[in-house]
Amino acid sequence: MIKTRWIVFVWRFAAFVVMLCGLLSKLGVFVGKFDAHPLLYYTSQSNILVLVLFGFLTVKTAVDMPYGGKAGNVTYIPRIHAAVTLAITLTFVVYWAALAPFETRALWTFPNIVIHGITPLACIADYMVTQQEGSLKKFDPLLFAVIPAAYFLQATVAGFSGVVYRTAGGVAYRFPYYFIDYDMIGGFVALVVICALAVYVGLGYLMLLLDRKWRKKTVLPRSAMFGI
Repeated sequence: MIKTRWIVFVWRFAAFVVMLCGLLSKLGVFVGKFDAHPLLYYTSQSNILVLVLFGFLTVKTAVDMPYGGKAGNVTYIPRIHAAVTLAITLTFVVYWAALAPFETRALWTFPNIVIHGITPLACIADYMVTQQEGSLKKFDPLLFAVIPAAYFLQATVAGFSGVVYRTAGGVAYRFPYYFIDYDMIGGFVALVVICALAVYVGLGYLMLLLDRKWRKKTVLPRSAMFGI
């Protein structure tokens, strides 16, 4: 685990800036045409979670440097960190495995690379190299699944309420992704969601296994974890 705080601070600050620029670019801020519509998608919402997390981690790392020294604990809110890491991992895997092959727009644009690539990989890397072990609890993977489940409920309610996510070929699509589009696959949405949640929880328990079995357990001071 990295313990040199100034290195972690520089890394987290740089990552935060890139993530922020990528998200703002996606929302059209840099071209003077702000568009809030992308915020309806899981991709943007999970990116916002990571952005908020890295904002907090950057500030906390900077604050600890003059008081706790330049070397020491850089692990903060580890359970939340794990939850957000798993949430953005879903964005990364689903996009490149299930969405990118059918993408009709340019893949290699700055915002697309950041929100679907750099942000997820940066969050995963930060979790892997800065977390102390023994932080997760046995039911955490189930709690982590609340994030995608909440998004699915949001998308379902929005779709049946008349929200149009996109229009293509004169057809209005009420749901954000084809694999949860009731208009396209009907009741199979339930099967897709059940399978996806099962895989998601399974990945959560893999994180728990790594946290407990593959590393030496470290007891963190309560102040470092904020009891979370």
